[in-house]
Amino acid sequence: MTRKMYTLKKVTLLWVILCFNQTIEDKRGADMGRLVTEQEIKQLEANPNVEHASQKSIMYTPMFKVAAIMSYQEGQTPMEIFVRADFNIDVIGRKTPKRSLERWRTVYATYSEPGLLEERRGKGSTGRRSTSELTVSMHIKKDDS
Repeated sequence: MTRKMYTLKKVTLLWVILCFNQTIEDKRGADMGRLVTEQEIKQLEANPNVEHASQKSIMYTPMFKVAAIMSYQEGQTPMEIFVRADFNIDVIGRKTPKRSLERWRTVYATYSEPGLLEERRGKGSTGRRSTSELTVSMHIKKDDS
């Protein structure tokens, strides 16, 4: 093997390792469960578009959600919307704007603007099925398994 081929193989292998490491680091970023520091929480809560922030989640104001949907419909990208609203993308994560807009667009399509203005978590959930609603035959099947 010539020296030139050996160097080429080393460079290729090094490139593969660097790409792999970068992929691993990207997966460990803010989008993959990184906890936000206390300083970053204070920075987020200073933003008027944030209702509440914790180490694991950010609760945006209803008015920001509506404004974001309207801006998106006017042609702005999710990233542009969040950057113009003074969010630090390194803190919230690169995928957060897109994922948030996807959720909000679904709510907006189903419930329109009032769906974004009120808290909807848990609404419409049937919850756990009550055991009193089971028929006798279903009780027997449940007990047998």
